[in-house]
Amino acid sequence: MESLETALSKAHQTIWHGGKRNPAEAFGEVAKVIFVKVWDERKLRKNGEAYEFQRKRNETTEKLQKRIHAIYNEAKQKDPQVFSEDIKLDERELAAVVEHLQKLNLSKTDLDVKGEAFQKFLGNFFKGDFGQYFTPSTAVQFCIDMLGDELEDHHNVLDTSCGSGGFLLRVLDHMRSKADEYFDKNSAEHFRFWHDFAENKLYGIEISEAIARVAKMNMILHDD
Repeated sequence: MESLETALSKAHQTIWHGGKRNPAEAFGEVAKVIFVKVWDERKLRKNGEAYEFQRKRNETTEKLQKRIHAIYNEAKQKDPQVFSEDIKLDERELAAVVEHLQKLNLSKTDLDVKGEAFQKFLGNFFKGDFGQYFTPSTAVQFCIDMLGDELEDHHNVLDTSCGSGGFLLRVLDHMRSKADEYFDKNSAEHFRFWHDFAENKLYGIEISEAIARVAKMNMILHDD
């Protein structure tokens, strides 16, 4: 199975299409489709029940497009702060992106693997196309380590220029590590400890709507 980084790159290249769209717009469309995939993966399913995010055998691109749009519209209603615009891909583009991503299971991919792939993809994309440079991960980790045990789950954390969410993710990882000290990793208490913190105590501000959307997607991929 190809890597997440490769699949993301192929999806972006399909949508960018050698300049048919500007790179930022293409990335925005990739993010929407990833949002659909994550949403579909998190739906409750009976044993053996297939995912909706896939192109089925002999399925037309038009039928696939209708199903993906239906999932996206459902997700938008439940989580309107992430995306407000419709998917702008034509049916062939959408089918190609789905085929690039359908073999992956983002929800079951290790967090570190997802983080490394997504950050590498983001780094290459933003440096080349947005001219944005984010704080190196080593510097981010150094800042988190300086806080050490002083950072507790009852504290509010705000990044006033959050970019793609690097600081937010490191703080979230810090809270997951704290949860490891108190609870079994597979327990409801462990999940509630860091998830409640992420939902109620972790904030980011970003002036660019496009980059804010990237931060949201980054957090979603990391189970926030």
